[in-house]
Amino acid sequence: MEDKKTDANVQPQLMITVSDNVEADRITAALEDEGIPVVREYSRNMQASTVLMGKAVGEIRLLVPAGEEARAREILIGIGALEQEETDELPQEELPQKKVSGFWIMVLVLLLVTLAVFGTDAIVGLFQGVFAK
Repeated sequence: MEDKKTDANVQPQLMITVSDNVEADRITAALEDEGIPVVREYSRNMQASTVLMGKAVGEIRLLVPAGEEARAREILIGIGALEQEETDELPQEELPQKKVSGFWIMVLVLLLVTLAVFGTDAIVGLFQGVFAK
């Protein structure tokens, strides 16, 4: 029965939410270098964004043991992942979330592709008009 007991200092607590694997890797490396274990929780849309856009974009929640929250917060401030004011003003449960909706990212990608296609077509038409004489 002792295996089922949970220690408040061992339970993972939300430290920060990030929007992609690169930022999650950077933060995880910084925390683990200081001996703080990190648990990642991925949102459901991570796999879909990987297929559509070639990289994982979505919500990644990074959790640390409750007893390491203060140290982890100082490390995140040191690497620029959190601002000092953000951690002073907000309770632990409401730490800032760095994320962009996957929907808006896909809309932006489609808009850029559309502009590239029509822009290229317009330039080719212009050159054909100039050199077709």
